[in-house]
Parts: sequence; C-alpha cells; structure tokens
Amino acid sequence: PLAPDAKCGFEMILLRMLAFVPRKPALKAQTGESAAISNVQVESMSSASASSKTSDSEIATANEQAVQNQASDKGQWFSMVEKLDAAATAKQLAENSILKHLDDTSISLLLNDQLKQLQTKNAVNRLEQAMQDYVGKPVKLTIELGSTQGKSPAEIKHQEAVNRQKAAVESVKQDEIVQEMQSVLGAQVVPEYIEATKRQDS
Repeated sequence: PLAPDAKCGFEMILLRMLAFVPRKPALKAQTGESAAISNVQVESMSSASASSKTSDSEIATANEQAVQNQASDKGQWFSMVEKLDAAATAKQLAENSILKHLDDTSISLLLNDQLKQLQTKNAVNRLEQAMQDYVGKPVKLTIELGSTQGKSPAEIKHQEAVNRQKAAVESVKQDEIVQEMQSVLGAQVVPEYIEATKRQDS
C-alpha cells in the first residue's frame, strides 16, 4: 500500500495537488514569441546565404567570361601572326611577343627582356605597317619589355613541333611491323631519325 490508511492517502493527494502548479499562459506566449524571433533569424540567414551565393555566382561568371575573352584574343593574335606579310625581322619580333591589348585602333605587345635585341626601330615600324595592311586601317603599335608569363606564338609553335615529334616516335614504336622486326632481328627505334611532318589541311 502507498499509504497506511485512507486518511493519510487523501492528505498526500492534496499536498501533491498544491505542490504541482500548471504553467502560466504568459510563459506560453513568451515561448511563441521566441519561436517567431527564431524563424525571423533563420529566414534572414537564408536570405543572406542566397544573396552570397548569387554574388559568388556572378563573380565566377564574370571571371570565366574574362578568361574566355583573353583566350580568344590570344588565338586571334596567333592567327594574325601566322598570316602577316612582314619582313623577317618584323615577323620574328611578332612571333616572340605576347599580346597584351587589342582593339580597333591599337595593339599592345609584351616582349621578354631577354629578347630586347629584337625590338629595333626598323622592325617595329615594319611590324606596325604589316599590321595596318592586315587589318586594313591605321593602328598604333606599342611594345613593352618585361617578364612574360604566357606563351608567344614562337613558343606555341615550338611546343606543337615537340608534341608532333613525340607522337611520331610513339606511332613508330607501336607499329606491328616495327615490333616484329625488333623481336626477330633485334632492331631498335632511333627517335633522332624520325621526322614528324605537319599535316596539311585538305
């Protein structure tokens, strides 16, 4: 039994009823207000996060567009140099220069300090004239000396030649007849005797 008799049990029930009081309505109202504040904070944080993501996306898009424009200009410069009808000194100067700026009225190039001997007055004048003939209107050419980070048309052509040579050597090594000769006759592939040829566009 929980109590020795009915009287004691009744008194214990009364004491418990007096000791445990229900929560006041004001506390519920305060809890509701706190929840509303929390919801406002969550919405504010979500809005700020969305705004930050949008800003980051816009910046990434702008940077990507700038890279694409720069790559397009470099490709245009390489193509222009290939087609320029210029004297040897002017052609050599153009092939070893990196495009810095290009618009309808001016072209700015960057030449490595170690190649400054190419920047003679005669070569610059002839290159400017060749560019004007190419675009069909007057353009101002400026050449700056400095440290270059990109690749000049000459460096690009050299790298392409190296890649073609490596591909040619690998192609010979993978040839079945060559492999059979190596196996049967002990023949060797000498890379120096393999000359890669540039594919001609049909």
